[in-house]
Amino acid sequence: MKAFFSDPYRLRNIESFIKGKHEYNTHIRSEKIKLLVKDSLQSISKNAKHWDLNCELNSSNPGVIEKFDSILDEDFLISISEESAETMLVILYRFMIELKFAREGDYFFELGETERYIQRFRTTFSDSNMGVIDWTERIMPIEILRNLIFSNDLKSIRTDLDKMDKVQQRINEWQSSADEKIDLWDKELQAKETRARELSNNLDDHRKSINFVGLNEGFLNLHKQKSMALKSQLKSLKQIGIGIVSLLFLEILLGLSDVIPSNTGMIKYIIPIISLLLIMIYFFRVVLQNYKSTQSQIMQLDLRMTLCQFIQSYAEYAQEIKEKDPEALSKFENIIFSSIVADDEKIPSTFDGLDQLTQLLGTVKKS
Repeated sequence: MKAFFSDPYRLRNIESFIKGKHEYNTHIRSEKIKLLVKDSLQSISKNAKHWDLNCELNSSNPGVIEKFDSILDEDFLISISEESAETMLVILYRFMIELKFAREGDYFFELGETERYIQRFRTTFSDSNMGVIDWTERIMPIEILRNLIFSNDLKSIRTDLDKMDKVQQRINEWQSSADEKIDLWDKELQAKETRARELSNNLDDHRKSINFVGLNEGFLNLHKQKSMALKSQLKSLKQIGIGIVSLLFLEILLGLSDVIPSNTGMIKYIIPIISLLLIMIYFFRVVLQNYKSTQSQIMQLDLRMTLCQFIQSYAEYAQEIKEKDPEALSKFENIIFSSIVADDEKIPSTFDGLDQLTQLLGTVKKS
């Protein structure tokens, strides 16, 4: 969009041209025309960019530009001749009609009076201006339409439509080819679904045979629970171990620092640390024993799960073997069906050692 009305120099000229207070006598033709010119130019100065956007035909006409600028350069509106005012009004009328074609809906209200005045009193205008008015109303709409038809935007639309036709043709070809492939894929898919169902049934049979009497699945669930417990116990061991080491470092630092002034003060600080250290060592023993016990249980579960791999044919030949030798599978069955043993004989009771801690605290208080 080329700047015409919004051009800073021309916009200042417009504002200077129409400025000044003057009471226009509308009963005098020249005064009425000047008032209409002023109203139209005021509308343009308020919406210069909008006029530029919608009046490209007239704003790019060298003759219109030359006449418009020459009248602006004459003098103030109130002092120009009636002929110049009439010519300016006709020029603005050209812009108004073009704006009316380009703008959707009603255009600026203040321009309607100018349009009505020209159409009513057109015979009072000079012959040259009458010719411009006739051209504006009869020929200019055709020029506007012609420019629109041959504009780059419309050419681009036509080009896009041609491309869309080609694209649609390609799409139809692809769709036809895709339908054939889809039919072929449907047949292949049905065949594969049938094969997959057969394999699934075979896998179900194998799984049922492998997880004989639910033993393997039960051992697996129990193994997961024990593994989680083992991780939790290991985490507790690490935390307690870090706490013990931290207390030892704290005790060493207190012994080496000058923060505590006397031995008596040292005892007050050391006794709680030693007590807490003994308690943490005690619980470290408890957790460590539980950790070892859980490890032992996991090893037993691993053994059972390993033996379950050989139980697939157990139901088939167990009866036959036992008829020949009743003791042949006794050891195997003892391992599989025996309970999980947790070696908890050496796990210290929760209250073990509390008597010793009580005696130690009593001795410290007496001293």
